[in-house]
Amino acid sequence: MDSKLWTSDHSILTSHFIISKEIGQAESRNKISRLINFLEIQPTQKARFQEALGSQVKELEDGVQLFCASSIPGID
Repeated sequence: MDSKLWTSDHSILTSHFIISKEIGQAESRNKISRLINFLEIQPTQKARFQEALGSQVKELEDGVQLFCASSIPGID
């Protein structure tokens, strides 16, 4: 089986925001650009927010991440 490393688009944006505060925009963009070569990125869709808002998951961000991951075929 071919393994893939998945993340959400929101995680990439949040990482860039945090990293850029420490090392600046240009260097952060460079690092993120290199990082995403190794990742599959799942888009955050309106339906994932709706699922998270209607769920029992306490933190909205955790719920969005959970439902983004569960929408990927083959991910349990």
